[in-house]
Parts: sequence; structure tokens; C-alpha cells
Amino acid sequence: MKGTLLLLSLSLLLFTCQKAREVKEEPIKPQPVVIQDEELEKWKGTLAKEIYTIDVNKVPNPFITPQTYKLLAQKEETIPLELVGIIQKKDRRIALLQDPTKKGFIVKVGDKLGTSLIKEIGPDYLIIEDTVVNILGVKTKKTRKITLKKEKL
Repeated sequence: MKGTLLLLSLSLLLFTCQKAREVKEEPIKPQPVVIQDEELEKWKGTLAKEIYTIDVNKVPNPFITPQTYKLLAQKEETIPLELVGIIQKKDRRIALLQDPTKKGFIVKVGDKLGTSLIKEIGPDYLIIEDTVVNILGVKTKKTRKITLKKEKL
């Protein structure tokens, strides 16, 4: 009986020591993984932008932003012309114009050159009124002055 008691107490002692060791050993906790969502960050930036409204009665195309509309409305095309000569006979003047391809045009006051109207011919200048249609179809009239091209001697 003494042997059994001794054996029992010994096994109990070993069992409790083993339990104590198991409690002391803690498993390694994994570090949390930080994932940065780039697409989400882009969306946050888009949502933080300024909100705008469009009055469809004032804008021809409500599907473009006001900034884009301003850029498109500014794009206008006029033919670059050079004034290369002026002929005066009594009180009447005739002007000689050239385009970039060196094609010449002889014009007088009141003549139309494409969408341009010759308003005035001075002693060394020409005033043209251009009717410009931008990319959105809006017509505007602009006056420009072309001075006589002077030759270098």
C-alpha cells in the first residue's frame, strides 16, 4: 500500500509539473497583416472633390463638366493671314493677303473671305471681322487687326 501511495503521489507530482510547463508555453501570435487598398484610396479622393451642379438650360451638353465646356468653347479656328501689300487708287484701297501656303487673295472693303469680312483697309493695316464657330457650335464675332508685313532690305 505504501508503494501504491508513493506511486500515486509521484505520478500526481509529474502530472502537475507537466501541466505547469504546458501553461507556460504560449503559442506565437501572428502579427496582423495591413493591406492598403489603392482603389479605395482613389475613390476617397474622387468623393472628396468639389461637387458641381449643371443648369441644363444654360449648357448645351449636360454630360460634360463646366471646366471641359470652357476649354471646348475656347477652341476656335481662324485662318492665319499675312498682309503683304496695299494698293491705293484715289480714295479706294485694295489689299493683298497670303495664307500659310502662300496662296494670295486680293480683297477690298466689304469682301468676304471664308467666314471673315473685310471691315477696313488702312495705310498699313487691315481690320477683319471673323465669325468663329467653336466646337460646340456657338458663333462669336471677333475683330482682328493685321499689320503690313515689312520686308528686310
